[in-house]
Amino acid sequence: ASADDSREGIGAWSNASAFDAVGDNTSANYDHQSRFTGVTIAAGSTINTCVYTMAANGGQAGTTCNATIGFEAADNPGQIANLTDFRARTLTASTIAWNSIAATTDAVDFSTPDLTASLQNVINRGGWASGQAIDLFVRNNASSANAQRPGKSYDSSTTVCGRLDITYTAAGGSIVPILDSYTRRRLIA
Repeated sequence: ASADDSREGIGAWSNASAFDAVGDNTSANYDHQSRFTGVTIAAGSTINTCVYTMAANGGQAGTTCNATIGFEAADNPGQIANLTDFRARTLTASTIAWNSIAATTDAVDFSTPDLTASLQNVINRGGWASGQAIDLFVRNNASSANAQRPGKSYDSSTTVCGRLDITYTAAGGSIVPILDSYTRRRLIA
């Protein structure tokens, strides 16, 4: 839903922006988050792959764009309420560096490195249960001035907004694809 993705840019927060961005804009951070609801991964499962993909919202080729990515260290995080809440969310111990993010071309997908370790930290939590929400954060990490990579948000497009592709092995041993939490399309056959 619209309120499940938000961004901070130049000290302001929005959950209704047409784009989610990471990087630097005139020497201020761009950070964003995407909350996925109804994630049907049972406790005890092993995450095999996990990648976040966005469709670029414009072409950007600023010099060096770096990010730190990770899931919120929570069993069933709620929606972000405001900038203070956005900044206060704690990530799992296993965050991932996404350095030298390639230049983007409008409407062309770009993807993160594998996020398996961070998602596994959430699934291994004592309070995790199938059907709960997970919250992914993409935070600027020392990008060059004006180096940013915007992606289309849910408010821009409900079909090409940020999406999470996950495969996992259920506790019983079978590899299972998961449905995209925004559009309910099967992403991995």
